[in-house]
Amino acid sequence: MQSYTDIEALNQLQFNNLFDSTLIKNLPYLFWMYELIDNDYKLIKWNKNQEIYTEYSAEELYHMRPMDFFKKEDEERIIKGIVTIFNNGKVKLFGDLKTKAGKLIPYYFEGYQFNFSNRQIFIGISVDVSLQAKTIRKLQLYEKEKQDLLVENNEKKDQLSNVTAQIFQNNRLNNILDRQVSKILKSDNIDYIKNELIQLNKIIKNRQNSQENWETYNIKLEASHRDFLTKLKTIHPCLTKSELRFCAYVKIQIPISEIASFLNISMDGIKKKKYRIRKKFNLKRNDSLNLYISDL
Repeated sequence: MQSYTDIEALNQLQFNNLFDSTLIKNLPYLFWMYELIDNDYKLIKWNKNQEIYTEYSAEELYHMRPMDFFKKEDEERIIKGIVTIFNNGKVKLFGDLKTKAGKLIPYYFEGYQFNFSNRQIFIGISVDVSLQAKTIRKLQLYEKEKQDLLVENNEKKDQLSNVTAQIFQNNRLNNILDRQVSKILKSDNIDYIKNELIQLNKIIKNRQNSQENWETYNIKLEASHRDFLTKLKTIHPCLTKSELRFCAYVKIQIPISEIASFLNISMDGIKKKKYRIRKKFNLKRNDSLNLYISDL
């Protein structure tokens, strides 16, 4: 009959044989086993990869604590993970493994409770996920850049809308001025003329200079459309200032009737301007002028 000591020795032999197996030794991951010793979990078994990738020797690894492989601020999370192993039987988490040299490497960890001869043990593997983490960071950076670009584009659209609104307002003021002047010219009433001139003076004071409007519009249009006007002038240096303005309005899809009003020309004048621009662009009969401009 075997004694208790013999049974324990046999159990320990079986235990050692299990974890000295070829399978454990050749795992492509880090394998580890911790046991509760003197009220603390200590490393008692590992594979060669644990030595290679943590840069610790076998002598140094023996009885190291789980927290020895992590940053101090991660210790609480690791302790909770160990508690989860014994409450639920397993745990899965991500974290940065700290090497002997202090290098932090993203790893995926899986830990499992291991029942053997009433000993409080847990085992697990660590998988290097540096490549996946790098890919995720790239995706996050791409997403951030996309969101930043979206915000920037929206801001530029708002700027263009404001400038366009200013141009509309300027055009309306011009029409009002024309009507007021026509009324004054037709009247012989001095008091009426005086009052109208006072009103005209107020309108003129509130009216923005059309050239300043265009310069502001020009700057913001270039910013919003990647230097559209500069590119247009480079490709087609023969375009006049009025033709450049026409192309700019087409670029932001302002209706032709409004463009005619902005440029103070008739619809027939618009047709002539389009003809001259098409000729300078060397467009064929079936080529779309609007599409050509929008693609620049």
